[in-house]
Amino acid sequence: GAARVDVARLTLWLVAGLTLLAFGLRVYWLDGQSMWSDEGLSLYRASQPLGDILANTITVDGVVTRDTTPPTYFLLLAGWRAVVGDSIYALRFLGAAFGVLAVPLMFALGKRLFSPLVGALAALLMAVSPFHIFYSQELRNYSLFVTLSLVSVWLTSRLRGAPRHRRAHLGIT
Repeated sequence: GAARVDVARLTLWLVAGLTLLAFGLRVYWLDGQSMWSDEGLSLYRASQPLGDILANTITVDGVVTRDTTPPTYFLLLAGWRAVVGDSIYALRFLGAAFGVLAVPLMFALGKRLFSPLVGALAALLMAVSPFHIFYSQELRNYSLFVTLSLVSVWLTSRLRGAPRHRRAHLGIT
């Protein structure tokens, strides 16, 4: 009983520490590089009227094209931009926040599928991954996709463990 509570508390502190580490690594030098073309496209998409964002259209010099990227990130960025403004740091912070959120989600998924130790190791690797840090610092949808993918796999694993009658209406056997 008491030892189990201590392990649970230690695990909570470990995940909190890894999340703080991930935060520091993702916000450090967030505006250290100038915006590049794809980030400009994200900002452009987020500044479009709502209907254009939802229709995934991009108009350049009167020519209308379609974007293959789902509009979710651009909708979130438009709302975020309305609240925080247009500085590179503020705009990139949205991606950094999703990158930070991926760390405790990775822990939860590793714990769910394997063990708390595997979850902690996976969270550590996610927290310090140079690739994940880099892509979390971009004004693009990459960290959102990683985070939503982790949520999706975690929810699927939960549903797979649910009794058959609860899964039937979702088509999960």
